[in-house]
Amino acid sequence: MRECGTKKTLLLVKLASFLHHVRLQEFRFHNMKQTHSHPSRARVVRWCAPAAGFLKINVDGSFNHITRKGGLGFVVRNELGHMLAGGACPLSGLISPEHAEILACKRAVEFAADHALIPAVLETDASEVKRQLTQHISSNTSVLGRIYDDVGNFLETLMGISVSYVGRKGNLVAHTLAAHACTLRQDSFYFSTPAFLQSAIAAEFCNV
Repeated sequence: MRECGTKKTLLLVKLASFLHHVRLQEFRFHNMKQTHSHPSRARVVRWCAPAAGFLKINVDGSFNHITRKGGLGFVVRNELGHMLAGGACPLSGLISPEHAEILACKRAVEFAADHALIPAVLETDASEVKRQLTQHISSNTSVLGRIYDDVGNFLETLMGISVSYVGRKGNLVAHTLAAHACTLRQDSFYFSTPAFLQSAIAAEFCNV
């Protein structure tokens, strides 16, 4: 009985340690994203069209820390700022905001490959996600390491897709799609601009 109790105690300690690690990562990720979302007054953050011949894929993730649910959104636009495609997918079983962000990258890259939407720039407002993907060298040992490895390996195999960072104010359309995804029961994909996205597209269109 004593040995059984000891094993149970060890399991509880390990679980508590894991949850603490996840919450710490979540706190750091959230603060890092918040820091980059408030640039200096001298610099205006905005969406910029890709170079001629390239597409830009903006991605974003949404996370509810109480329900552990959320959504991901991505939008594909050309050098004229025209929306070619996009997606909004509900998520569950999330462990952090970063989890939603890297899943958004994964789904967007898979979609781009399936529909030959390359060459392209994959743009995120999560600086840590951008750092991890651009510095992908060997196996990632973080909690989300397996997903990072999958996306990194896919990008290396696919080629034609680079990764960049933009502040939150330059990622309005993807953010709107991610928020919309939280209201959905199944994945939705678009090949023209849906009504709920028109104002966000128009707001960023002036920056082309």
